[in-house]
Amino acid sequence: MRGRRLLLGTALAAFLLSTGCAVVQTELTVEDDGSGVREMGVVVPQQGMDSADVKAADIEASVKRHLPEELSYEGMETQSEDGEEAVVLRFRLEYDDVEDYEQKVEALLEDSGVDREVEIVQTRTESDLVEGVQVRENFTSTDLLGWIEAGLEDDDVVEENGISVSSSPDPDTVVIDGKDYEAGTGQLRVEEVKDHGFGRAELVLNRVGEGRFGANLELTHGSEPDKVTRERVEKYFEDRLPEGASLEPTSSDGYGFGGYRVSLGEGTAGEIADRLKKVTGEDAVRLEQSTRPVDGDPLAVQDVLSYRLDATQLLSPRAGDYAVNVRLEDGQSSPTATGTQGELTVDRRVDLNRSEHVVTFHSVDDVEVQASFGVPAADADDAVRDRLREALQPAEGDLAVEERDDRVDFTVGFRGSPEEVSRQIGEYAAMPVSIGVTEIEGGLRPRAHVDVDVSALAYKLPGEHSARPTLTVERPTGAKVQEEDVQVGTLDGDRVVSDQGAYVSFAMQTVSTAWWVMIGAIVLVILVLIACAVIFRRRIASVLSGAWGRREQVVERARATAGSVATAGAAAGAAAGASWAAARAGAGGGAEDEPRDGEFHESQLR
Repeated sequence: MRGRRLLLGTALAAFLLSTGCAVVQTELTVEDDGSGVREMGVVVPQQGMDSADVKAADIEASVKRHLPEELSYEGMETQSEDGEEAVVLRFRLEYDDVEDYEQKVEALLEDSGVDREVEIVQTRTESDLVEGVQVRENFTSTDLLGWIEAGLEDDDVVEENGISVSSSPDPDTVVIDGKDYEAGTGQLRVEEVKDHGFGRAELVLNRVGEGRFGANLELTHGSEPDKVTRERVEKYFEDRLPEGASLEPTSSDGYGFGGYRVSLGEGTAGEIADRLKKVTGEDAVRLEQSTRPVDGDPLAVQDVLSYRLDATQLLSPRAGDYAVNVRLEDGQSSPTATGTQGELTVDRRVDLNRSEHVVTFHSVDDVEVQASFGVPAADADDAVRDRLREALQPAEGDLAVEERDDRVDFTVGFRGSPEEVSRQIGEYAAMPVSIGVTEIEGGLRPRAHVDVDVSALAYKLPGEHSARPTLTVERPTGAKVQEEDVQVGTLDGDRVVSDQGAYVSFAMQTVSTAWWVMIGAIVLVILVLIACAVIFRRRIASVLSGAWGRREQVVERARATAGSVATAGAAAGAAAGASWAAARAGAGGGAEDEPRDGEFHESQLR
């Protein structure tokens, strides 16, 4: 702050004399690179200190004790004007850019007990629409130095409300490019521009997919635009349209006299922000999308779109504080926010796209239940996963999480007797659950009736879901289910399934313990025989080999006997033939007495 601003002017002296309260003088200097310094002088009249029975040294000691780290204390000096004396306490706030300035102002406001969302505009505009200087703030130096009064009271330097601090009646000063601008009193405001800007700017975002938006920037004139204004608008956008964007005029609506629509295409929040920066300026836009959970419901989330949209280069200085709007269209709601920065929220539920329950009977006395709940992978961020783990973790049982390409499954499992598992799930789901097996016929293959109702698991996660609960019951090994035995559900091979809920009812032919004992005995006998065959294989082979040899000997003897008989027969036949021939020759028999082929002679018969 330059020396002349620290002088106790006649008007200020008169004000201090009449009120007795302290005032703050402010000078803001903005450099070409966006950095700057805010110098503030707190003028405390001697009259005020006398009435509060306080000394300047006590005030300075309290100030040093409570000085926030964002400020530097430059010292104290005494001044007088027309017989009125006062001390001036100097403070300095330096910043690197507007964002740094905002952060330090927010911290000072918090220290001073002021709850306000900071808005700061600092522009030196030389565009086709608006040319000149604009500075706007929604806080005062009194707001930033509120901690002084609180510190004096805490240190018992003054009583409550012993010294009050207000804005100076003299106008504050803003220095830009070495030129002084009067900024009024209280909140700094400088507007010296040539105005062809719009009266209203609205960013409309249409949700087109998960994390993606279509975006239009709707610009509306505050009054009927003349020819020069139209020419300047078209010239402004000649080199400021992002790649793929388009500019088209719009007709008059209820908010103004028509204007232009800048179509920015589709993209993520970050991509839309990058395109907007070319239209409004590099530091003028921020779009960030996030998701936060809602207490009390693990599947309830809130989509949050936080934004900063400084349309100073597009808007007329007379546009007002409500000239910037951001609207989100998501098909179900249209939240709207006003101001250069804020956030839009949309409540929604994470869809449950899988609700499958599998009941496996390892035996009639041993049952295992697995319930799987699936949510889209795109919605299953860390916060949602943690909440689902917490909601689904059973006191008794296991929880497994499996990631798939498009889904994340949370599977909870229980195992025990039907009665025990029914109790566990009932306590887990806080609703009755029934898994019952009732024997209706005895014997080696008894028949049993099965009722499974785990509908309570489908209501473990509240709300409406796209996934209908399904139930699959797998029979015990060896059991048999006929289609006519299924009362509720559908027979699918070895399983009974239901896609209309989580309840099935059927009868099945099971296998008793005696049956398994009998089967085991048969298997044991077979195994013993096999073992004996392996152990005594040499002896068995020897016995079989001896039997085969004896068979061969018998066959050879039979063959030899048959050969001897045949030889003897042949010799006898030959002898008989010779005798017959000799007899015929001795009797002188003729040829007519010789037997014909196929006949026997009478002598042969004799």
